[in-house]
Parts: sequence; C-alpha cells; structure tokens
Amino acid sequence: MSVEESIIKDFYQDNMNKYKKYFERLMNKDFNDLTEKSIANLRNQKDWLGLKSEDVKAIEQEIIKKYYQTSLDKYEEEFTKLINKEGYPLNIKIIATLKQRQEFLGVKLLGFNREDIVIVKQIINTSKEKSKAIDYLSSDAFEKDYQKLQNLLASKQWKEANEETKNILYTFILAINEMPMQPMVMIEFRWQIRIIDILWDVYSKGRFGFHKQRDIFVSSDRQYKTFSENIGWKKRVCFFSLDYSVFPPDFSGWKSKEEIMFSIDAPEGHLPFWRDYMNDREHIFINLIDSEFN
Repeated sequence: MSVEESIIKDFYQDNMNKYKKYFERLMNKDFNDLTEKSIANLRNQKDWLGLKSEDVKAIEQEIIKKYYQTSLDKYEEEFTKLINKEGYPLNIKIIATLKQRQEFLGVKLLGFNREDIVIVKQIINTSKEKSKAIDYLSSDAFEKDYQKLQNLLASKQWKEANEETKNILYTFILAINEMPMQPMVMIEFRWQIRIIDILWDVYSKGRFGFHKQRDIFVSSDRQYKTFSENIGWKKRVCFFSLDYSVFPPDFSGWKSKEEIMFSIDAPEGHLPFWRDYMNDREHIFINLIDSEFN
C-alpha cells in the first residue's frame, strides 16, 4: 500500500468513527428530540463524510444490535407515554411516528400494540442465544416469517391463525424430512415453535399456545388421550363390555377439524389445533413440544 493510499484509508476510517459517534448520540436522544430534521442531518453526514452506503449500514446495524434491548426498553417507555396521552385507536400520524421510531432504533415490531413489545421481549428472554435472537429480530426475516400470523391473532381470527400456523409448521416439517440428519434444521424448528407459542400465548392472554398444551399434558399424567379430552380435542366416550367393565376405545370420540372451536371461549390449550395435520401425533408431541417446554 502506498503512502497516499494509507492516508486515504486512515482518513476514511476516521470519518467512519465520526459517523458512528454521531449515530450513537442520535439514538440516545429522547423521543421528542428525534425530529425529521435530525434524521435528515444524519443522512447528510453520510454524504458529507464521503461514506459508502454499505459501510454506513454496517455501522448502524452494529450499534443497533449492541443497544437493542436498551432501545426496546426506551421504545416501550416512549410508547406508553404516547398511548397514555393520545389513547386508542391510534391515528395515522401517531402510527407513522411510531413506525419511524421503530425503524430508527432498529426495533422491528410486528405492530403498534403493547402486545408486540411483549412478544419481542419474550423471544429474547426465552432464547438460549440472545445474540442470535437479536440478529433475527433486527432483520427483515422476522417480519417476513410472522407478520401474517401476528395480524390474524391481533384481529382474533383464530381459525385463519391456526391455518397460518399449520403452513409455517409444514415448511419446517418438510425441511426435516428432506434433511433428517441435519441438527441445525431441528434447532431452527424448535426456535420457530417457540416464537409461534409466544404469539399465541400473548394474543390469547395465556389461554392458547404450545406451552399451555404442554402444561395440560403434564397435569394429565402425560396420557395423550386424557390430555386430548382435557383440551377438547376428544369427547369423553366410554363403552360397556359384556362384563360391564368400562374402557375408552382408541378409535372413538376424536373430533374432526369441523368440530374444533376457533374462539377465545374454547377450552384452555384448545388452540393451535394440529392433530389432523401430523402423522404419529403422540410421538411428535412428546418428543418435541413436551421436551421443548420442559
């Protein structure tokens, strides 16, 4: 490297550091201080310092991930103040303001409800690898994978949300079947199972979700048929034999999809309903859901 190239490189790196400090200061500003003008000034800094767009994006992503949980707490505080002042329903201007704030802080929520903040916090707190969770939540993948399910659950469209859950699970089940010996595929499947569970849990206020089903399974002495009766997937049917003993035959009493209650008034753990969509249901439940939420 020539002396001239070395000087240019050092000068560029110095400008990168200046932009980094400016971006950090702006992120730490209060909600009311973060104006359109201040954001425009930030963008002008990039041009004034002669920085490449890809380098600027890398700087911003590094800082966003570093301060993600702090930014999430900050957003929650600002959100609460705004909602207490403006109330529901949110008007277009407030939604635009919240969206801008989410984008700037790198907090990619699926909506503008308090539940959406709770969901992201739970995903981070229940993740074994918080850095991986933050990488995922700050990427476009989170919205791509779960925006539709969130919309359906937020609007209490339980039947449609159940169908979307089935579609998400099918994608990963197919991947597992294609690559059964790949441990990373199974790890990813368990990760998605947990996110789906959190969405169902939060929007049903604790009535539905995989972990709720697992709790009922445990309280049913881990008997799959008893569990299915307790959550309303199977009718409590008994037949009398010739010697008057009572036994519940395996083939009787199972409810079809048409008999499932897609309502918040359904029994706890009733949804999401997956029995009709999986082969070897009992094995899958015990070896996946039961172990995941143990």
